[in-house]
Parts: sequence; structure tokens; C-alpha cells
Amino acid sequence: MNLSDNLTIGQSDKPASAFVPAPVTRRSVVDEASTQLREAILGGSLPVGTVLPSEAKLAASLSVSRPVIREALGSLRALGLVTPRAGKGWEVTSDHVGSGLLLAGAYLSEHLHEVRQHLEVPAAGRAALRHKDADITRLHDILETERSAASPRQAVDLDAAFHIGIARCSGNPLLASLVEFIRAGLVEQSLALSTVKGRSSRAVAEHFTILAAVESRDQSAAEDAMRAHLTAVSDAVCSLSGAGLPSAGA
Repeated sequence: MNLSDNLTIGQSDKPASAFVPAPVTRRSVVDEASTQLREAILGGSLPVGTVLPSEAKLAASLSVSRPVIREALGSLRALGLVTPRAGKGWEVTSDHVGSGLLLAGAYLSEHLHEVRQHLEVPAAGRAALRHKDADITRLHDILETERSAASPRQAVDLDAAFHIGIARCSGNPLLASLVEFIRAGLVEQSLALSTVKGRSSRAVAEHFTILAAVESRDQSAAEDAMRAHLTAVSDAVCSLSGAGLPSAGA
């Protein structure tokens, strides 16, 4: 039985027989699974109102494990495309990504982007001037683990650890606390960005660039690297929502 067969018995008056997934073979199976489902939703093969098959059936249809399906559905939920229904599984609730991701229940992604520019860019510069050798070792360990993260959620947690670590290197505990608070509101955005092809690997590369500048005690380069990274995040959010965000430094 394939996923198309399962969908014909879902709770929707619109059949989704046009969606025939291919077996997932790429290394990042969560990205591949979420991409197939996202494209089916945005393309109309899985119309609004469709109740998706069980996680077990989705996993079998896409030739992946149930934890992979759980991660993929979580990223689609962050985009506002699907919603879990008690006792009914997951339902397609939108066929487009909104103009702005609502984070922490109250803030748009552009709100957090603007605040991050004002906090994290100078934090990186101060980290270049004030870090200790042990800080650099710890941040290198975080990035090496992030490079081979087993799941999008693990990568998101390591991403947060890196940014909080940079802020702690600034020597200002209040600045570090503020960055940590902001990161708590970025989980959904980060999971959503994990659905953008290649974004995770580019983020790791950008992190290494930031760390290299911090390690070399080059304040200007560290600030530039952090600014470029945050702008790349903003651009990736734009690719999801189709709406512009404020430019760096706005």
C-alpha cells in the first residue's frame, strides 16, 4: 500500500491520489520527507482538510522511521501547514506559508530578527575581545556535533547553544541571558528553516566563520560574520514566507 492509497480513506472530500512519493534515499531523510509532504500540500495534492495517514503508514510509504516522520511533521507545523488533532492524527490546515512566522505565540520573525541584530552582532565583537581559550574549545565541540546532528531538533538545540555561547564569551551575563531568552522563541522558526534545502549545512558553515573571527580576536570580522549570518537567516525566512523582512541593521 502506498501513501496515495492511504489518503483516499482520509477524512477529506478531496482525493489526494496525485501525490505518489518516491522512497527517501538522501542523507538528510527528515529534510527529504518534509520536502515531499510540503510540496504536496503547497501543490494541492494534499488539500486543506485532509487527515494524513498515521505516522506508521507515512513512515512505511516514505521508507523512513516514525521518528523521522515526527520530525518532518513538526517542521510543517512550524510553517502552519499541518495541525495535530486529538485522536485524529495530523490534518492539513493551510496550503500556503503565511507572510510572517508567529514565534513564541506573540512575535513575528521580523521582530526577533531586528532585536538579534542589535544584540548578537555587538556580542560577537565583544566575544572576539574577551573570550578565553576554553570558550573556543567548547564552541568548536558544539559546531562539530552540529555538523553531524542526527535530527533537525538536535541541530536546533546545538544552534542555540552556539549563539548563547558566543554571547557568554562577551563577558556580559545580562547580554547572554537576553540571547538565551530570545533563543527560546526561535525554536519554531529554526525547525521551519530546516525544511529549506541546504540551509542547515550553510548555517554550520556560517557559524564556523563567526567562530574563526572570534578566535582570531578580530572584533570587526566577528561582527561582520554574525551580521551576515543573521541576514542569511532572514533571507531563508523570506524564501519560506514570500514576504520581505527588514534588512540587516534595520
